[in-house]
Amino acid sequence: MRKVVFLVGFMYLSFSQNAQVDTAAISEELNAFRSYGDHSKFWKDIYRIDQLYRGENTVDSLDFLNLIKASMYFNKFGYPSPGIAGKKSNIIQFVWIHTSIPKVKDLTFPMLLEGYFSNEIDETRLRHYFINPLYTRKFGAENVGNETIKFLLTELNLEKRAKINIQEVIQTYTEGMSLLNDKHEEIGVWKGETQYDSIPFQGNVLINKIEPNPIRIFRDKNGDYYLHYLYEDRSHYPQRLYLDQKGRFKLYDASTSYFELLDSQELKRSSADKTIIYPPYKKKNK
Repeated sequence: MRKVVFLVGFMYLSFSQNAQVDTAAISEELNAFRSYGDHSKFWKDIYRIDQLYRGENTVDSLDFLNLIKASMYFNKFGYPSPGIAGKKSNIIQFVWIHTSIPKVKDLTFPMLLEGYFSNEIDETRLRHYFINPLYTRKFGAENVGNETIKFLLTELNLEKRAKINIQEVIQTYTEGMSLLNDKHEEIGVWKGETQYDSIPFQGNVLINKIEPNPIRIFRDKNGDYYLHYLYEDRSHYPQRLYLDQKGRFKLYDASTSYFELLDSQELKRSSADKTIIYPPYKKKNK
């Protein structure tokens, strides 16, 4: 379940922009590895931090540190297999998933491709957990099951590489975090949809109500508009919106779906199969 933590005024989220990572210390640690235990402990430590700081306790700088450590390990030893690095080394996949900045995901994707080509990640998992989110965000298509892996990688400009450029990743992260930390013109915040999960339990089906995630639209200092879902774990990175000739916001130029600001201060979302009206979000008093 995702919740949202709101702060004072329009400062809804707190992000860490500090990308000062001691790569020399990480390199020294990796160079000292001599045994299975060294590799195993390295991934156990990453696993512990990754799982400890999730949900509303997510710390962006710790997630990024884990990503850099995983990337530097990959550069030196390749994709970690359980036989060499222990069972917890599988956390490398979640470290990538917990990275919210799309360009950083692209730069570190070679880790996952190596896992796929070395049979540590099967094709179904590669498609569903790693390629699908990237493709959906870029093109809006949600089902890429009929396309070949080669086609999808070409469309996303992803390629297999033996090394990840660590300094480029750090620089891209710093630039990406600036969008989250800079002051913006707030267009509005609206209450999202209430969702329901069906959970089988002792022969019955329990209905779990999921509180809606607020939806935010803002304009940055360059005059560009963005859509931002305010999840408690801050996993959604703002997506660029484009104004059409009718003054409606679209995520994709060719899309027939759009967002529209109504005179009632509500937000209208229209697609081919349905129309949803989001009321303005009202902060709950504690």
